Amino acid sequence: MLGPAIELLKLLTLVIEGAADLYITKHLDPYLQKTKQTQLLRRVYFTERRVNTVTPTVQKYCLISKDKTMFVIPSREDIQKRRIVIVTLATSLALTNLGIKDYFTHIFVDEAAQALEAETVMPLTLASETTCIILAGDHQQISPKVYSPEAMQQKFNMSLLERLHLYYDSYSNRMDKSNSLNLLLSINYRTKMEILRFISSVFYGGPDRLISQSNLQSVLEITPLMFYGVQGVEIQDMDSVSFYNTSEVQEIVERVKELYDTWPSQWGPRQAKKIGVVTPYYDQVQLIRKSLRKRHPDLGTVTVERVNNVQGKEFRALFISTVRTRSLIDTVQTNGSEVDIGDFGFLSDPKLLNTALTRAQSFVAVVGDPVALCAIGECTNVWRTYLQHCKNMKSIRPSSMTLESIKQQVSNMMNSASAKDKMTKITESRKPVNQPQPPPLSRPEKLPPWKKAAGVSNGMNGDVNHTSSESNNNVYNYSISPEGALKQLAGMDTSLIGNDIIIQLIDNLAVICNGKSKPTNTSTPSAEYLNSLVASNPFKYRQCVLKCFDNELFGQTIDVKLPNVNLITQSKCHGALPGDTVVMEMSEDGEHGSVMGVLQQGLDWSEKAFVCRVDPENTGLLIPVDQGICKMYNVVTLPHVNRVNKGHVCVYSLSKNGKINFNNYEKVSILDPGEKLFIVKFLKWDIDLDVAFGIVVGVCPINTMNSVLEVLNIDFNIPSSIENIDIDQLYPTDYTLPSDVSSTHTDMTEKWTFSISSPTEAIVNAFNIEETGDGNYVIGIHTSDVSNYITKDSPIDLVAKQHKISHLEPGRSSVPIIPSKLLENVCSFRTGIDCLALSIFLTVKKTGDIIGVDTKTSIVNSKQSFSYQEVEEILSEPASSSDYLKSCVLVLYYICGMWRQKRLGNAGLYFNLDIQEKTTPEACVLVQELLITVNYHVAQYLLNKLPDVIPLICQLPPRESVLQLWKKQYAADALNSIALTQPFLEIGNVCKCKVACTCIVSFLRQNSIRINDSFNMYQDLFGAICEAADSNAIHTIQKIVVSVESHPQLAVAFKKLKGLLDSFNYQCSGSVSLSDRCNFSLNLVNFVHMTSPADNYMDIVVHRLIKSLIYQQSTPYKVDEIRILCDVVNSSLMNKRMYEQSVNEVHLCNRTTQNSSSPASYPE
Repeated sequence: MLGPAIELLKLLTLVIEGAADLYITKHLDPYLQKTKQTQLLRRVYFTERRVNTVTPTVQKYCLISKDKTMFVIPSREDIQKRRIVIVTLATSLALTNLGIKDYFTHIFVDEAAQALEAETVMPLTLASETTCIILAGDHQQISPKVYSPEAMQQKFNMSLLERLHLYYDSYSNRMDKSNSLNLLLSINYRTKMEILRFISSVFYGGPDRLISQSNLQSVLEITPLMFYGVQGVEIQDMDSVSFYNTSEVQEIVERVKELYDTWPSQWGPRQAKKIGVVTPYYDQVQLIRKSLRKRHPDLGTVTVERVNNVQGKEFRALFISTVRTRSLIDTVQTNGSEVDIGDFGFLSDPKLLNTALTRAQSFVAVVGDPVALCAIGECTNVWRTYLQHCKNMKSIRPSSMTLESIKQQVSNMMNSASAKDKMTKITESRKPVNQPQPPPLSRPEKLPPWKKAAGVSNGMNGDVNHTSSESNNNVYNYSISPEGALKQLAGMDTSLIGNDIIIQLIDNLAVICNGKSKPTNTSTPSAEYLNSLVASNPFKYRQCVLKCFDNELFGQTIDVKLPNVNLITQSKCHGALPGDTVVMEMSEDGEHGSVMGVLQQGLDWSEKAFVCRVDPENTGLLIPVDQGICKMYNVVTLPHVNRVNKGHVCVYSLSKNGKINFNNYEKVSILDPGEKLFIVKFLKWDIDLDVAFGIVVGVCPINTMNSVLEVLNIDFNIPSSIENIDIDQLYPTDYTLPSDVSSTHTDMTEKWTFSISSPTEAIVNAFNIEETGDGNYVIGIHTSDVSNYITKDSPIDLVAKQHKISHLEPGRSSVPIIPSKLLENVCSFRTGIDCLALSIFLTVKKTGDIIGVDTKTSIVNSKQSFSYQEVEEILSEPASSSDYLKSCVLVLYYICGMWRQKRLGNAGLYFNLDIQEKTTPEACVLVQELLITVNYHVAQYLLNKLPDVIPLICQLPPRESVLQLWKKQYAADALNSIALTQPFLEIGNVCKCKVACTCIVSFLRQNSIRINDSFNMYQDLFGAICEAADSNAIHTIQKIVVSVESHPQLAVAFKKLKGLLDSFNYQCSGSVSLSDRCNFSLNLVNFVHMTSPADNYMDIVVHRLIKSLIYQQSTPYKVDEIRILCDVVNSSLMNKRMYEQSVNEVHLCNRTTQNSSSPASYPE
């Protein structure tokens, strides 16, 4: 900056007092002396400053009285002769009286983050519209100190730099990235990489956000981050507001002396002044200084300061004394909450801690009570991360202290019966005694209509902490109009005039205000435009489906030949949700990208309620627990702002008729902001601000298992039941089939039909088998004819279409998509009761070959219902063949085994079952194979007649690039497993090798991969094999050997393979190519599903298509209808998978923690 352009520059530089002279002595003076331009600089001091406290180097740039006793304020003419003027903010007021407005071309304010806003504004009055103003500082470090509660409430403790940073940041998505107004200076020239990575990780959003270019030599004997555990007790003298800790003082003195004595040569000449000791408390400073001088005279020059006084300074080695200890809690317990425990310093103020850490060059040592650091205050996560770093570096002292022991102590303390009460008292003692209350609303004599309708307090007088979920009229799953909602919310604020209502972000809160909507600068790109981008440059623009896996968003490319695209940041979603089909613009690295626009929405936001937690820093901002969803601002009116700023959440109630009422203020604990979850209804997405707006309509405490499951039900939009739409009148409990159905349905009531199901399930499938005179079999698979009772577009059909898919919670029966009374009283195969069915008859040779398929509507009467356990016993009992129905089960199992072997080859010997199914594996495989076979042949039947309107269930093979990597990594293991042969074969082919699979062997040879001669097996299972061999139980031996779960290496390979697979999804046959119709897991091409009409709406659709052919009617669906249905059902399938995975995780966590305490969370 100080090149030849200095002659054109007129710079006013404003810095804090301690750092001002460093600019001159370290930077400006050497340059000006070298260029002989010392006359261009003026340093201005306030007149009361003693001259002898300023170095001679700086004095020559100042105006001093003739008797050399005081500084003099320069004149206007003197200032106009200079090109650089350095002054503090406070002294800048003197310049405003000189009449030099518009003189400076640049005004530079350093350390602006710790200056009061009013201080910063003073010198800015010297600027004109052409003046370049630069505010430099770190809003993550010390903020201006404000003591008045009223001033804090009015944000006087927020610097102008921080306010502008937040303001510019809210518009960052609309700005040219090359001209950003917020600039992060990421290069650090002071601090070693090991220290800086920790600082960057905990304060700046990632370990690589800051880059160290300090070029400091490493010292093998010194670990950059150290921790010395000292408990002690903080002491507050009667006449002091400060604290000291003698135990920490002693430890600090010893560690400073130890470092001074072993000063490494890489650090240059030994100088005690290069060692810094910082602490938040003045009394601790005084005691450490005194003790250091007493320990050794040389240590008297060690810099010991309060952290507030070290801005701009740097130290080769830094010691941090935290002072406060766990005795905070004991003090509260013993003396009650009236004791003055003061602020917590490094325990509670992250900015204070960040300021201290960034003073260090090569070494940081923290001295303190580790339990207090990890349990008390707002910095617990920072300290836990610091201790984890120290554990990794083996630098926790004393060596007998371990991170595990610290965790256990924290856990014991926090799980004690009175811990929360103590912490609450500590927190309350830090609050101002008389917090200002918000002003009351100006009310008309009559209460506004919304107040009467709500039936609750308006929340303006006192805290109302009940939850809106207690209201019986409150609902979450009803759509609301954004415009209508805003009008209703505006009606709650009597200060708003007229109908011109907009939402503005005021102090990071979404507030309804008067105003007209501005024309948006950003238009939503059309599908035609997005498709044209892809067509013009398919490598730069790619069609993807946005997916979320392990809380990480990525774009799954539509073109399977292209790799998936990682999302650059959450803010690059532009409102897209998982499941949306989007176009992504690729970055230069070819791996990351950002969303350009949405081609097709996978989820209707207006129909869903989102479960959110509150942002700890802003109770007006809600963060969805589903990390694939963007944050949402809770819309409030101006009268609510004060309460929201005090840590409350504004909660509304939503009725079935769309009525919105203010319900209550919900208090959020600063100790545990996650103890309550909030239900948020989406209102609108603001494209210009790139933020979402919503309203909070409910509160969910998460203190019980049921409450957690209720949260999941809301978050995934899972119904607790389906409305019974006049079912009692249409189909009462004693309902019987009308007599005229025999004219349209084949009478099968005399056939020996049976079902196989679990006791808790409604029975929608039944089976029968008969031997024909020519030695073949006719197998009947009968599925309840649900579509007979649900006319397309009827009220019941619309309900089923809305829910699409049933969901299952472990230990409970699933909630069907049709009314439960209709299912149980009419559509279930109850023993001895006639039931309408859609029947598929397969003619099968004794070799298993299917030579005929016939479809009919029928009347079925089930003669017996077998449980899975009963079927398992039948299959293991030779005497079963003497009972006719049991012999039918045996023959079906024999035939299904041939079907399975033909479909999967050797891999069919391995049963890939869920945990619940493994208790009755043979029975489950029997039913699975029957249903897979009938669904496959129904697909062939439909495609021959209606080739363009069939909803096929597809699953493409893993992408070739990732599959090749898997094969190279696990081929040697796959050779030892029949379950891992499929990736080495073409779709539809199977392995029938009698010894090692030749396809795998060929791959191993081609890639020069060594064959594994042995594999691991669990010792207990090997013992079981030996026992089975002794008793000649060949079938048992086979099951153990072929099961991948029996072998650790194979289990890992199999799990990795499953992770490569896409989930099943529906595709309209008229829109999908022949090559994309495969189902990789089933090893089939062309597959539909029609055997679960109570659980899947698409099964009902398939029923209607089949019946239109049986009755020779027109096709009930067009191609576009099927295509749309496929998309919405796919979204529901994805939602179902995510829901059931989350429920399983909750149940697993609950079982794991029932008999153990929850440990504190530490980063690993």
